Amino acid sequence: MIDPKPNLRIKILSLINKLLPKSKRQIAVYGRRMLSDNAEALLDYLISNDYNKKYSIKICVDKHVPVSKYTGIQNVQIVSNPIYTIFTLLNSMRVFHTHGMTACAFIPCRNQIIFDLWHGSPLKTIGLMAGNKWYHQTDSYFLCASPFWAEINKKCFNLDDNQIFIGSYPRNDLLFKKSDNHLLKSICSGTWNIVFMPTFRNSDQLHKTDSSCDFPLLSPSNIEDLNSFLKDKDVNLIIKPHPYQRHIQLFDIDLSNIKIITNEDLHKAELPLYVLLGASDALISDFSSVFFDYLLINRPIAFVVEDMADYKNQRGFTIDNPYTLMPGVKIQTLKDLKEFILDVVHDKDPYHTERQKINNLCNTYTSPDASKRILDFTGIIK
Repeated sequence: MIDPKPNLRIKILSLINKLLPKSKRQIAVYGRRMLSDNAEALLDYLISNDYNKKYSIKICVDKHVPVSKYTGIQNVQIVSNPIYTIFTLLNSMRVFHTHGMTACAFIPCRNQIIFDLWHGSPLKTIGLMAGNKWYHQTDSYFLCASPFWAEINKKCFNLDDNQIFIGSYPRNDLLFKKSDNHLLKSICSGTWNIVFMPTFRNSDQLHKTDSSCDFPLLSPSNIEDLNSFLKDKDVNLIIKPHPYQRHIQLFDIDLSNIKIITNEDLHKAELPLYVLLGASDALISDFSSVFFDYLLINRPIAFVVEDMADYKNQRGFTIDNPYTLMPGVKIQTLKDLKEFILDVVHDKDPYHTERQKINNLCNTYTSPDASKRILDFTGIIK
């Protein structure tokens, strides 16, 4: 459905939104089932820079979402009740979200801004390109990392030119942040520390199967061999499964140089994922958008692509040849993986220039201040 008309729920909420007075100094951050990294990074920026002294900040999340670190902060309130969530969103002059407003979606009224921070540059099909409905009228602005991605996002979400905001993701500012977090010290204890972040293949939560492979390359049959190799080279491999990836046996391992880190682990330790990425020496990914962000710090990237053909047939990509945007070694086997790790250890980086080229295409802004640019644009000024 190329241009879906607002359904009855959106029409009703939009009508109420027109009639309901707005709190001019109220900012709502909507997290739905999770407080995603861009929303959390923007929220942390607001608080750490004292915007909450001038504005009332409402965090709208499900009651099971871990947000306890925000309790007791001046002018910051956590909203979990569904009815109060809807009222809060309708009552706010500025609303930020990352995954669509779903059941709370409504068309903004005059001077009200609903800003979609989204959660990555889409190499995988999403939105309309994936056959889903998308009510594009409910966003005032949609964040795109470059004009290149703006054109793709317009196809995915049927956006108008005036809805596009070219900026950078707030989470990317954390790539440049140093930290002495205890969990970070624990998992990045090797001479070299490599993060492995593949996208999900099969999800019980989403009832989706995007590949016949459950997890790329690694399995219980080869994981101990890889661990021995890593231990010999003093390398830590930090595996961060996608939050939607269904649980598999591989995630229950307990090995010296392979660490499994989940969203829950990061939240408990108050360690933002992108601070971890910024502390790493290299990234292994696949079709996940994380590698476009990692280009900003121009460190080695490898791509696990053993199931690319299968993934393309089942999920699909937003461009015809994804390899043109993947500046790094393409890993098909465990031997390939070991060779990439040896390159990192020996400081061999043949893709340095190619990464810079793709970064120029995919990231208009290459320095921090993502949150400030967004807040200034939306009129949120201290």
